[in-house]
Amino acid sequence: MKVQVQAKQLLYTGELVNGGEDGQLGETLRLEAGFSRVVVLKNAVAVGLGGTRRHTLLVIDGAEVLSIGIPDEEADSAAEATDAESRRQEAQRREANRPRS
Repeated sequence: MKVQVQAKQLLYTGELVNGGEDGQLGETLRLEAGFSRVVVLKNAVAVGLGGTRRHTLLVIDGAEVLSIGIPDEEADSAAEATDAESRRQEAQRREANRPRS
């Protein structure tokens, strides 16, 4: 899942890593280095005052993470999918409740 992470003056966008070797790296750092929260992003893009930087694998110390969210374009498409599903269910409900002749 793609996410956006705000840390210090930078906004990072990338794929959230939860498992596997890369996810284990984050968990190891959290336990051994005492980070309160570790976010591991794959194929991340950092956007800040100095321009854009790309990272194949990025580990962000939880002490610096301000927020994590779904990028707008994904949130919009998820909302559209939910709306479409709601409309479909409503149409099915109306069809089921329509009097038969």
